[in-house]
Amino acid sequence: MAQLILTVHTGGHDAAAAVFEDYTLRAAVQLERLTRQKGDGREHPDLAIDEVLSIVGATRRDVDIAGFSRTEFPTTLLRNIGGVRWFREKYRKYVEGRTRRYMPPEFKRNNTPRIEDIVNIPKCRRWSGFRDDAHVYFYNHHESHALAPLFHTQWDEALLVTADAGGDTVNYSQRHFAKGTLTTIYGGEECLLTPLPVDSLGHAYMAMTASLGFTPIRHEGKLTGLAAFGQPVLADRIAARFSVDDAGRVFSDFRTYPEMVTFIRDLAAGVSREDASASIQQVLEDTMLRSVKRLLQRHKARYLGVAGGVFANVRLNRVLADRLPIEEIFIYPAMGDEGMPAGGALCYLLQHAVSSQARRQHLDRRHGAPAKSGAAAVPLKAATSVVRQRGAEGPIALLRTAEKRARDSASSQHVG
Repeated sequence: MAQLILTVHTGGHDAAAAVFEDYTLRAAVQLERLTRQKGDGREHPDLAIDEVLSIVGATRRDVDIAGFSRTEFPTTLLRNIGGVRWFREKYRKYVEGRTRRYMPPEFKRNNTPRIEDIVNIPKCRRWSGFRDDAHVYFYNHHESHALAPLFHTQWDEALLVTADAGGDTVNYSQRHFAKGTLTTIYGGEECLLTPLPVDSLGHAYMAMTASLGFTPIRHEGKLTGLAAFGQPVLADRIAARFSVDDAGRVFSDFRTYPEMVTFIRDLAAGVSREDASASIQQVLEDTMLRSVKRLLQRHKARYLGVAGGVFANVRLNRVLADRLPIEEIFIYPAMGDEGMPAGGALCYLLQHAVSSQARRQHLDRRHGAPAKSGAAAVPLKAATSVVRQRGAEGPIALLRTAEKRARDSASSQHVG
C-alpha cells in the first residue's frame, strides 16, 4: 500500500511543503503563493501544509510519514528549555513575537546530533495534527538539495554539487554517484556539530546585493543583469579573500560574516553598481568553476547535478556548462530552499527503501511552469544546446555540453 509522505521546509525564507505518494510527487506549494509575500518564511507554513494535502484530497490524519527541515521550528516543541532560558523564551514570544528557534545551534548547545534529544516528537505529532503512529523525521539541508537533480535523471554516474548561504552548518556539499552508490564527499551529517564556516560565496553575493541598495535573498538577479554593463574592477580584491584547495573545497580568510559584509560594503561604496555587480559575478564564476573542476579531477563523472540558491545564477550555470569536461548539467528548477521538501522526501526514501533505477522519474510540467507556446517557445526549440527530457512537455531541460555551440558573436556580453 502506498505511503503518503508530507515534507516541509519551515523557513525562515522560501518555506514550502510537498506531498509524495511513495516515489511520486503529487503536489508542492511554496508559502509565498498563499500569503503573497515574496520568499515568505516568517511563520510555520501551516497554510502550505494544508494546501498540498487538500490538492491530493488528504488531511493531516492521513499522513503516514512527515519530514521537516532543520531550520526554524516552533520553540514550544523543543526540549531542554528550562530555568533562565524559559523566561527568555517567554519574553521572545510575548514581547518580541518570536515563536521559533533556528535548530542547528540547538544541536551544538546540547552536543548531540540526535533529533530526539532536541525535539519532543510525540508532542510534535499532536501539535501538527498527525496520527500517533505517523513517522516524523528531519532531513539534511544539503542532501535534500543534492538528491533532487539525481532523482529526476537516468544518469548512471554524476557529481552532485550544492551551494548556498548556509544550511545544517555548511554552505556547500559534494556527492559522487557511481555504480549505484552515492558517496558523500563533504557536507553531510558529520558536519552537524561543527561551526558554520565563513566561506559562503552565496553570502558574499547577498552582501553585495545589500550594499547596492537591493534586498538580499530576493534581488540577486538584478546584480547578474547589471554585471553585463560593468567591469570587474573589484574582482581581484574580493577573489584574494577566497581560495579553493586541491579537493575542491572553497575557503575564505574572513573570520566572521560581519567582517565579510563590511569588507564588501566598503569596496562597493567606491564604484558604480554595474562595476560592483560585475566584480562579485566574476568572483562567483571563477571560484565555483575552479572548485567543480578540481572535484571532477578527483571524482570522475560525465554528468553534473546542481542545486542550492547559488545556482539560481544563470550566468554561473552557463559558464559551468560551457567550460567543464562534462556531457550534461542539470540545474534543479526549484534550486532554492523552496525545492527542499521534494528532496526531503527523497532523503527518507533513500534511507528506508532499496534504491532502484526504475523508480527515478523525469520531471513533467504538472509540477513546473505552464508549457511555453507560440513565438516564445521558438528560441528554446531551436537551441542546439538544449535537450528535452523524455516525456517532458514543459520547459524542463538539460544543457547538453558535449555538443557545445560556438560562442555567440557578441561573446563579450554577459547573459543575465
